Amino acid sequence: MNDLTMKTPLHPSLKPLLLACAIACLSGLPATAAFAATQLVDQVSVLVNDAAITEGDLRQAVKQLQAQNRNAPLEQLRKRATEELIMLSLQEQEAKRMGLRVDSATLDRAMQNLAKQNNSSLTNFRKKVVAEGLNWKELRESVRRQILLDRLREREVMRRINVSDQEVDDYLLSQASSEGKPQYDLEHFVVPLPSQPTADSNHRAEQAVDLLQKALGDKRNAKQIMAMFRARNVPLEGGGLGWRSARDLPEPMNKIVPQLMIGEASEPVVDAQGVHILRLKAVRSSKADAVEQSRARHILIKLNPLRDADQAREELELLRQQITGGEDFAALAHKHSEDYGSGVLGGDLGWFGAGAMVPAFEEKLKLLAPGQLSQPFESPFGWHLVKLEDRRQAEASKEERRQKATAAIAEQKRAKTTREWLQRLRDQAYLEYPNAD
Repeated sequence: MNDLTMKTPLHPSLKPLLLACAIACLSGLPATAAFAATQLVDQVSVLVNDAAITEGDLRQAVKQLQAQNRNAPLEQLRKRATEELIMLSLQEQEAKRMGLRVDSATLDRAMQNLAKQNNSSLTNFRKKVVAEGLNWKELRESVRRQILLDRLREREVMRRINVSDQEVDDYLLSQASSEGKPQYDLEHFVVPLPSQPTADSNHRAEQAVDLLQKALGDKRNAKQIMAMFRARNVPLEGGGLGWRSARDLPEPMNKIVPQLMIGEASEPVVDAQGVHILRLKAVRSSKADAVEQSRARHILIKLNPLRDADQAREELELLRQQITGGEDFAALAHKHSEDYGSGVLGGDLGWFGAGAMVPAFEEKLKLLAPGQLSQPFESPFGWHLVKLEDRRQAEASKEERRQKATAAIAEQKRAKTTREWLQRLRDQAYLEYPNAD
C-alpha cells in the first residue's frame, strides 16, 4: 500500500489544526461557489496598523474556539477570536520591528519534536499531515510563529522586570518577622477524583473518604493507611508532608491547620484534584535562616498550534497511568518532556528552594509527600506532571536568601508586567474595521 494512501490516524494533538485549514480548499464547492467563498475569505475584517486580518482568518479562529467552547454563542466567540487575532498581529509586528527571527535549524528541531510526539519519523509525519488534507508549509509557519512569540514575550517581559535592593531588603525583613512562628509537621492524604466525575465515581470517593476518616480516627500511621488502601485496591495518594508554616499552604488549608490539635485530622477539603485531609503530627517554632529545599522530577508538555490545554492534560494523564502502573518516571521524562534541560536528566530538577519555580508549580509541590506524583497541572510554561523525590532543611547563606527573595519578587511581577506590556501594544495600535456596521 502506498504510504500516501495509508489511513493511519494522526495523534490527537493534530485535531485542532484540521479546523484551521483553508475553508475553500476543503469545502468541495463547485467552481463558482468556491470563487464566491474566496471573495468572502479575502475580505478585510480588521486593519491592525499596516497589517490585515481577513474574514478567512477570523472564520478559522472562530472554528477553533467552537471546538473548545461548543455551547458558547457565535457572536461571543467572534469577538474573542477578533481580539486574539489583533493581539497576535501586534506581537508579530513587534517581533519584526525588533529584528527577532526563528532560524531554519530551530524550526527543523521543533518539527522533529512534533513528529516524535506523533510516534513517527519526520518523513512519515509529513505524509500523514498531507494525507489529512493539511498544508505542510502552513503547519511549519504556525510552529515558527509560536516559537517567535515565546521569545518575544520572554524578552519584552523580563527586560521590564527590575528588583531593587530595597525591595529585597523589605522582603527579607518580612520573612525575618516570621521567626519563632509555628511550623507544623503534617500528613496529607488525597482521595483522587476523575476530571469528569460521575455519580458512580462520586459514590466510590465518598466510601473512600469514610474509610480514610475511620483509619485516621483509629490512629493508624500513614504507612498503615496507605497499605490498607492498596490491599483493598482503593485509590489513595499522600503521606508525610514534613514541616510547613501556615503561609506555605494553599487556602483554605492555611487557615485550617493552625486550628488543629496534635494528632487531629482536618475535615475533608474538596478541589478539582480530589478530596484532601491533613493530619497534624507535631508543632515547632520556625527559624528565619533555615530554608526548605525540595528535589523533584517533572515532565513538561507545551501548548502549540497543534495541541491545546485539554490535549496536553490528556497526554500527561496517560503518562501518569503508565508511571502508577510501574513504568519508570525518569525514562518517560527523558522520552516525552519538552523541558529539554531536565529531560535529558530524566526530568530531574535537582535541589531547589522556595521562589525558584513559578507559583503554579510551587503550589502543587507544597502538598506532595516524598515519592508522590501530582495530577497534571498548568503553569505559564505548559502542563506538568511532577514527582517529589525528597525534602530537606538547609541553612541559607546571606547570598542564597537574597537570591531567593529576588526570584520570588520577580515572579510576582511577571504576570502583571505581561498584562501591562500587552495592553500597551493594544493601546498604541491603529485599528480599523472596514466592514463594521
